[in-house]
Amino acid sequence: QIEFRLRQIELKGMMETVDIVIKRIEPFHALTLRRIVLARKEREFVGQSIHRAILAGHIKWNKASPAEILYEEEFRGDYSDTEYTMPVEPNHTPTVSLGEAGTATLREIPAIEAAATYLHRGDYPSLNEKYLFLQRWAVENGYKLGGTWRFVYHRGPMQHLDPSEYLT
Repeated sequence: QIEFRLRQIELKGMMETVDIVIKRIEPFHALTLRRIVLARKEREFVGQSIHRAILAGHIKWNKASPAEILYEEEFRGDYSDTEYTMPVEPNHTPTVSLGEAGTATLREIPAIEAAATYLHRGDYPSLNEKYLFLQRWAVENGYKLGGTWRFVYHRGPMQHLDPSEYLT
């Protein structure tokens, strides 16, 4: 937390160019797991549990981009209240056990009528500072933050890519 805030201070006044697009995000059906996550190891554990369930055929992923939804008024970079979403068809089995990680439940993720979006290419550690830019841009341009942040993983570990090729 302190290191993240120090990085914020370092970046102050160094607004980089980020192509931000305001657009509607369509609703989708997903198996979801919401939990408090305090460390990167826990996030990786949940991701591995989801991956094992896909390989075993318990989750029939429809190949749409998975996402994490963070529930916090202001993005702080600590990933505490997180909902993992794995897009599936609406008629999927309503619950899937992920072992010690918990139980994924089918639900419809609602649309967002006007979301400030941008694409980040690269590893996840550099993603946090980009969200600071997005947050700052939204406030400076008169938008109200909605209390949720969606990280949509277009390309990443599930495609076995080098982190420099991730697209979030």
